[in-house]
Amino acid sequence: MIIAKNDEEKRSKLWRVTITASTLVIIAVAIYFIIRMFAANPLEGKWAEEDTDVILELGKDGEAKIQGGDLLGYADMTVKLHYTIDKTSKLITIKIDEDSIKQLTDTSEGAYTKDELEDLLRAYVKTFNYNLENQQLTLSDREYGSSMIFNKK
Repeated sequence: MIIAKNDEEKRSKLWRVTITASTLVIIAVAIYFIIRMFAANPLEGKWAEEDTDVILELGKDGEAKIQGGDLLGYADMTVKLHYTIDKTSKLITIKIDEDSIKQLTDTSEGAYTKDELEDLLRAYVKTFNYNLENQQLTLSDREYGSSMIFNKK
C-alpha cells in the first residue's frame, strides 16, 4: 500500500525500521557465537572412554559424574565428582565429592568401602592436561604421561 501510493516518507521510515531490526539481530547472533566460542566450557558434555564402558559427564559449574564400566563391575553406579578447568594452560583437575562417596558406601550395604571406591577412582581423580580434537578428548596424566581417550557421546 505504501509503495502504491508512492509515499517516500513512509517508505523511508519503514526502511529504517527494517535495517535497524536486522542489524540488532545480526549483533545478537554475533554476540552469541563469540560467547559460545570464548566463554563456554569446551569440555562440557558426555564422554565415553574408548577402552572401557566408563562415561564421564562434565556439567556446568564444575559438577561431573562418572558411571559404568569397570567401576566395581556395577554398570549402573554413578559417582559425583567436582572439576576445575584452566583453558589457558589446558588443565583439568578432577576431585572426589566426599558426600557422594559416603552416600554410595551407606547404600551399598557393605558391598564396597570408601577406600575401595577411592582406589577405583584414582585413575580419574587428578590433574590432567587435556586436548580436544574432532569430538575426541584426550586426558594426559601430568606425572606419568599416560593417556585416556574419550569420544563425545
